[in-house]
Amino acid sequence: MADGTDAGGAPPGLPLSRHLNRLVVAGLLTTLTVPIGSTVAEYEGEIWPNVFTLAAALVAFLLLAFGLHVGPTKDARKVAVQGVPARVVVERVARVPMAQNRGGDGPTVAQVMRLDLRVEAEGEPVTRVRLRRWVHVDKIPQLVPGAVLAARVLPGRPQDPALGLRRPG
Repeated sequence: MADGTDAGGAPPGLPLSRHLNRLVVAGLLTTLTVPIGSTVAEYEGEIWPNVFTLAAALVAFLLLAFGLHVGPTKDARKVAVQGVPARVVVERVARVPMAQNRGGDGPTVAQVMRLDLRVEAEGEPVTRVRLRRWVHVDKIPQLVPGAVLAARVLPGRPQDPALGLRRPG
């Protein structure tokens, strides 16, 4: 039921432009100067092309190391870890016969619910998803059709929102 999925049901991957890290690309392109500099040094027999080659290798290494440390995507590290705010509208709710009790025969603390949701994240298309999630019993009354929940989604992944329904309300 999730919009934006291919025929196999898998969510689409992020576009290639989101994976470009310009520091890594610059480091890879700088490595191409190393064989050119060493070839020039071999033919001319002078020290300056060797110094140029070592400097190019050092710059390439630093660009690659820093680019990989920053991360493989354009997304900020904080956004990639914490996600971006999203608005989730509950369309349908159904109980699944699975409950979690406190201490064996104690009261029920959480219930599995099947949720049909419409996820509206900033910069993402509106996505409809069907999820099964553990919901704390204090949060179950909030899950009525038409209710709006605050959520967080990872960039490019609105089909798996973090709803915060597991914690007591």
